[in-house]
Amino acid sequence: ATDLIEPTILPLGFEKTAETSYHRDWQWKIRKYAYQKLSSLTNDQLTAINYQIKVGAIAKDKDWQVAGTITITNPEGNPAAEITSVTDVLSSSGPITAIDCGVTLPYSLPAGETLTCTYEQSLTSASSQTNTALVETTGAVSGASATAPVTFTTPTSETDHCVSVSDTNPQGPQGLEVCAHESIKTIKYHVTFGQNELANVPLACGDTRYSNTASFITNDTETRGESTVANSFHVECPTPTPFCSLSQGYWFAKPGTTWPDANGANVGEVTIGSSDYTQADGAAVWSSSNAGGIADLKKGFLQFAAIKLSQTMNLAPLPTDLATQMAIINDNWGTHTVAEIIDNENEAEAIADAGGWIGDWIDENHCVEEEEEPVQ
Repeated sequence: ATDLIEPTILPLGFEKTAETSYHRDWQWKIRKYAYQKLSSLTNDQLTAINYQIKVGAIAKDKDWQVAGTITITNPEGNPAAEITSVTDVLSSSGPITAIDCGVTLPYSLPAGETLTCTYEQSLTSASSQTNTALVETTGAVSGASATAPVTFTTPTSETDHCVSVSDTNPQGPQGLEVCAHESIKTIKYHVTFGQNELANVPLACGDTRYSNTASFITNDTETRGESTVANSFHVECPTPTPFCSLSQGYWFAKPGTTWPDANGANVGEVTIGSSDYTQADGAAVWSSSNAGGIADLKKGFLQFAAIKLSQTMNLAPLPTDLATQMAIINDNWGTHTVAEIIDNENEAEAIADAGGWIGDWIDENHCVEEEEEPVQ
């Protein structure tokens, strides 16, 4: 008799995959530094501040997940495989509960057919572990198992991966893009300060506190951050020379004196009110008789002209009280000829009083000038 050969029954073919995913949020920080060379300057000195901006991000990961397929194949020539269960276990996180094979177990898988199951599981961290799947059967076709590593590498999605960096100093970054893969980004630049015309930032005399800010805005959520630094400066400036005046005698009686441009228009003329007077007019007023007392308009004319002409030699501003008396004469003057100025009959008390006040002021604030003629 011929012996019957039992057919070979192969175990189930079994494969599994494990794909990981997670989301990364980038949390940005910015810090600004200022390295100052000098804090005390003379009025012609120039100094620089070297600024440094550091921008960096910290990764905050979340939503870790593993997902994949479990593929079960019953080889050709096998009897139907009676599948009773499909399980999947993570070595650290435990059983995966969400497995979908699309059929109800137990299930009879014919020879030459494939059953594909899918799964997914949320995780609490990115810890590496092993994922082991097991298919159990009854009958002649035996079950099988398969493993896959669960590892996390690059994130599948990100938020705020880049920022735009700007600075309130024009010399600093303006809309510079910085991204997380650059690690900590360092930005350097410098700004010059002083009363020197080459200074980026002009400083006033005395003490100045200068603040400036570097900031960022993220590319997705438009989250903002900033860092401010402040520096102090002291600029020592020369004490301005106070205004002083030469007397009537200098301008009207000193030989060789020529009137400068005192009114911004015609050289050698002084404007009072709406009238222009030449040096010859001034000489005529000066040399006129004072019999019966100095005329009111003459008092105002001589003192006003002395101050006005002296201003061409001394650019310091007029003291407030002096400017007030000058305005009284100018505003009340109107139009007068030389003859009217020296006429005692023309009363102008306000002008005379202001002229007297200015004369006293000149006596106390007289510029040093030799060989002046006596003051009338």
